[in-house]
Amino acid sequence: MSPKPQTLIELIKLKVQFGFASLLATGIDYSLFMGLVFIEIDAVKAHYFSASTGMLVNFLVQNKYVFLRERGLLPTFLLSILVSIIGILLGGFLMGWIQAYDFWSSHLYLAKLLITGLVFFL
Repeated sequence: MSPKPQTLIELIKLKVQFGFASLLATGIDYSLFMGLVFIEIDAVKAHYFSASTGMLVNFLVQNKYVFLRERGLLPTFLLSILVSIIGILLGGFLMGWIQAYDFWSSHLYLAKLLITGLVFFL
């Protein structure tokens, strides 16, 4: 039995909204990181701040347009925060470690892209 066309359309709509929210949050994270590094904030601190801001934006946009919540707002937010904190801490650790290499410390914009991709796939 195949899904109804309306169900597929709704699923595609949710996937597009999820993708938009993720791209928006990632763009804010990356832009904020680069701005902070530009004004000479330590890259690890910049990562923690920008990734936290991106996570919050991601949650707010997805809560409004993507989530089909079965729980209350607070439990949903806390679960989202818990998962995000693990990624943010891992990213901060990786940013601190990767800066020890001259190439990456000279190209923090590439380091941030690499770390964002690694954390996303982990």
